[in-house]
Amino acid sequence: MNRDKQNDGKPLLTFSIGAYNQEAFIRQAVEGAFAQTYSPLQIILSDDCSKDRTFEIMAEMAAAYRGSHEVVLNRNPKNVGLVAHVNRLVQLMRGELLVVSAGDDISLPNRTSTVFEAWEASGRRAFGVHSTVIHIDEAYQPGPAEPPTPVPAGSHHFQDGPAHVKSYIRSGAPVVLGCTAAYSRTLFERFGPLPEYMVFEDMALTFRALLSGGLAFVDHPLVLYRLHSTNIHHSKVEYVVTRQALLADEERKKTMLKRKLSVARSFRADLEKASTLNLIREPDYTALNGELNWFEQANAWELDYRGAGFLRRLVLFLQLAAGRVRFTPNSGRLFYRLLPTWCYCSARILKNRVRSKLTRLAA
Repeated sequence: MNRDKQNDGKPLLTFSIGAYNQEAFIRQAVEGAFAQTYSPLQIILSDDCSKDRTFEIMAEMAAAYRGSHEVVLNRNPKNVGLVAHVNRLVQLMRGELLVVSAGDDISLPNRTSTVFEAWEASGRRAFGVHSTVIHIDEAYQPGPAEPPTPVPAGSHHFQDGPAHVKSYIRSGAPVVLGCTAAYSRTLFERFGPLPEYMVFEDMALTFRALLSGGLAFVDHPLVLYRLHSTNIHHSKVEYVVTRQALLADEERKKTMLKRKLSVARSFRADLEKASTLNLIREPDYTALNGELNWFEQANAWELDYRGAGFLRRLVLFLQLAAGRVRFTPNSGRLFYRLLPTWCYCSARILKNRVRSKLTRLAA
């Protein structure tokens, strides 16, 4: 019997783990993949040329696996980075949906089956599916295997693309945590590979899904999301309490702004593609293009402001006050950067020391 057509006619889906230098966590991630209850399922274990034993552990576990899922093992010949790695996973996928997982997180056994149910509940109008998470730390060790908590009825919500895409751009942040996401094969066929200058693949793919029609959201945790120092998003809050750490934090913020400008570049290319494919109407195209202009301008303004001297910062702040740049919550906080550097650093360090102490006392 054809494995793709068995199981009551359900389509083949693909579950992928993309990993890099995660030998401490990869075993738990792969165990979560092998425990998936959905069938038929292709599982891709892919390593981005790690320097540690990540790939060796994957290979050992793949060789020992005796379950019913199809397992594909891949190691990139050189380190290509997150976005190019996602493009490689797409090349390897055979399923109708690509369920994305990281090498440091753990997917609950019912994750793929719930993703499929949410996709079906949307009438397959959803081009992406995402869920909530449970946070775990670096030391987390799962206990004895237990059946996952049943997903409550009514937890599937369809997020209509046209109604959400404008607010998504305006938010300036992903509404989809990449490690909880699954995406339709059609999305990759329409828009092609992700541009490799991107860092936030979840932002790009979410935007594409909204342009194509919408997302399905599962208001129930399907992933144990690990918080540690190398997370791109949602890492633990650390209060900088030295001048050196504060200056390093400023450099990280400027790097983040540069990445957001690359997001704007990617969004604009995808918006043009969506228009060419007649996925959006002309009035919507014009409105979204205007939102992109604001998004790009706000991030370019903040990048300029953070790197400028006092007189330039004053000019830029007056532009903000005059309404020539869209005001954001972060813009207001930047008022304090008008202070002399020594004064700003001293005030922020004092504030963070107090906040750090209060956090410890609260714990």
